[in-house]
Amino acid sequence: MKTDAEILVQLDAAFGIVERPEHFTDYGHCCECAEHDELLRSRDRETLRISDVGNPGWDPLCFAFPQGIAYYFPALARLALSSPIYTLYRHKLSIPHVDSQISSPTH
Repeated sequence: MKTDAEILVQLDAAFGIVERPEHFTDYGHCCECAEHDELLRSRDRETLRISDVGNPGWDPLCFAFPQGIAYYFPALARLALSSPIYTLYRHKLSIPHVDSQISSPTH
């Protein structure tokens, strides 16, 4: 089984080449899209926090374009692995192979 650090290195290698988009959402659509875009633009892969994206009722990633999600994917994995409290966040990443390696106590 891979360690969390090894998984994060692999994800950084795979997604680290994704360029940061100028905008993460359709910010002109409504106030909520604009607010989510502003938040995502104010962070980067190192500064994104679970408090930014961990609330299912107010999650800017629900509005993010695919490139924005790809850009933040290494950070999202880091957040999912950062605390047992956020293990449910792993399922949001939709990476069942990685999740099964992380969650399985037999490995």
